[in-house]
Amino acid sequence: MLLSRSGRVSAFVAFSLLVSLAVAVGGVADAQTRTYTADFATVIANPERGFHSRYEIINDPAVNDWANSGASVPGFNPDLLDRTFARAKANGNTLIHSYLHLDNFKTADDLPQALLDNLDSGLDAIRAAGMKIVFRPTYVWDGWSDVTEAKILRHIGQIGAVLTANADVVMHLEAGYLGAWGEWHTGNYADPFNQDHAATRYRVIKKILETTPDTIPLAMRYPIFIKEIVDPTSCVVPEGCALTQAQKDRIGFHNDCFLSDYNDMGTYDNNSWMGWFFIEQKKQWMYDRQTSTGHNTIMGGETCNSDGYNDAAGVNVQAEMAKLNFTEINEDYAAVNTDKWKATQLAAAGNDPAETAFTRIERKLGYRLRLVSASFSDSVQPGGQLTFSANLSNDGWSGPVKRRPAFLVLDDGTHRYDLPLPALDPRAWTPGDHSVPAQTVTVPSNVAPGTYALALWLPDQATNLRSRPEYAIRLANSGTWNATKGYNVLAGNLTVGPCAPTCPSPSPSPSPSPSPSPSPSPSPSPSPSPSPSPPPNGLVLDNFDGSPVYPSAYLNDLGKWTGANCFLDGGGSGTVTSGALQLRYNNCGWFGSDVGVELTSKTYLVVRVKGASGGEQSHFNLGLGGATKLFADYTLDGGGHPTITTSYQDIKIPMAANGINRQGPGQLSMGFWFGGNSTVTIDEIRFE
Repeated sequence: MLLSRSGRVSAFVAFSLLVSLAVAVGGVADAQTRTYTADFATVIANPERGFHSRYEIINDPAVNDWANSGASVPGFNPDLLDRTFARAKANGNTLIHSYLHLDNFKTADDLPQALLDNLDSGLDAIRAAGMKIVFRPTYVWDGWSDVTEAKILRHIGQIGAVLTANADVVMHLEAGYLGAWGEWHTGNYADPFNQDHAATRYRVIKKILETTPDTIPLAMRYPIFIKEIVDPTSCVVPEGCALTQAQKDRIGFHNDCFLSDYNDMGTYDNNSWMGWFFIEQKKQWMYDRQTSTGHNTIMGGETCNSDGYNDAAGVNVQAEMAKLNFTEINEDYAAVNTDKWKATQLAAAGNDPAETAFTRIERKLGYRLRLVSASFSDSVQPGGQLTFSANLSNDGWSGPVKRRPAFLVLDDGTHRYDLPLPALDPRAWTPGDHSVPAQTVTVPSNVAPGTYALALWLPDQATNLRSRPEYAIRLANSGTWNATKGYNVLAGNLTVGPCAPTCPSPSPSPSPSPSPSPSPSPSPSPSPSPSPSPPPNGLVLDNFDGSPVYPSAYLNDLGKWTGANCFLDGGGSGTVTSGALQLRYNNCGWFGSDVGVELTSKTYLVVRVKGASGGEQSHFNLGLGGATKLFADYTLDGGGHPTITTSYQDIKIPMAANGINRQGPGQLSMGFWFGGNSTVTIDEIRFE
């Protein structure tokens, strides 16, 4: 079934995300429907959302005065150096916030290697603790910042290299660098009316975005500067305003004087060279701040040591966080506000129980996904297909901001099969109720017969964190979360294997060789018919030669299902030209082709491909046999990585070395939601 990506969300205006699981080969057998008990009260320590706690991630006093108990710096506390993050964990937080103090290196051409190494080891500690970091570099803690643009851009590149190597544990960046506390005021380049300063500000943001991967969002301090970067009234940058839409989509807002007064202590006051705007206009810019594809951008920050707009009834904080789609906020500052939230008793309202304002904020910051109901079959055959759809609601104030894959899991305690759902994007599950169409997956043909738990798994996008349950999303339901495995159990009794006479048939597969006769035959065996005898060297998944006709046949060369959506041609499916599939994309697109046969006799996945510009290997991921990575991240023989050029080449990916399950390859899928805008042309996909 082919639907545009936007159609998967907006075309189904239902009260909840319908998730039904059914056998699709040979019909639906004995479908069952279940409803799930909502958990409206528990504070769930889900990743990438919630209150954050402040720490000094740089703990070497030789490069950070704030790590030196003998230094006369404000706010030193030995607890801030704790790399086990015990305080944050005790509070149930999954995020920590850290400044990178660069006060001593304002005139240095290069940052000391000791600082960069200490940052790297600190990020390792965050990973070991199962947490993520909100990160801000700053040159001045309090006072005027006069660091030159050249020095800033040089340092951004050095720090960006460390952050890129540890991108899996970086929740998001706060722009930093400019002004006191890195807040873009009280310093060079911070005058909103100065167009030369505006050009520098643009170059700083561009450098941060270019030196860090697109998996890391970026938050800016002031709405007027956000508009200046993403939607200026004119371009004042001499070299041109060249941010891509994908880069603009990474930009969100951190309000560091949240609820201090109606203007949030100057947050919404500033006007600029672009003109004069009412405070209400600037607030509305932030209320409306979304990606071009409709997902929420990062919104966070902290309160000031002022509570002029924080009413004791807890009304304003809920209203503003809901309108801004708040994901995270500082728990450590300022007590005048956080203490008030802890003391404010809120009455039950709607699905929210009676609780303190602090607890309600703790529950509803970011996403809070809840399964309503699910339908799925009692049984499925190995090699058969499951289709997935569900009723789901988001009771939080934001959708998941960062990309995250979705899987169905079959697990009997001994065998586990992770079946990717590449067309699902949890970022689309913004606050409220949703409905998505059925998602079809193929059960591997070698699944051991038995009774399995069926689960929905929403792990981290970083493959090295997939085995860590603390990085997976827990749904707000009672009795569904498996804390050891990090998935949400839909049912504990799905039968895989022989069931009843009406069971669906598995996908066609080669017949097994007959058992030998007790005695030799007196005559020679006939020669096999020429008509997956398989090719001597390769097994072709699809060569797009017009037979079967793509996409109308919905079949690949193995006779299995294939399709695509959200591409810019062919009704979203791409087009076949001169015997090759052209996929033109702009940060959107999904291609899937079922394999459904064992590949244990094959060593390589071979993709014969070229790109319109070259370098497209970082624009899409590829999933097969339980492994999903950016195409650029697959390892080739000899340790290299795929590079797409403007000429056709055979890119040979060793399957075993890349963690691809050749016994149960499932579906080959490609997702193009990584900020790229180009065309790839695929001449053939085969296995050798």
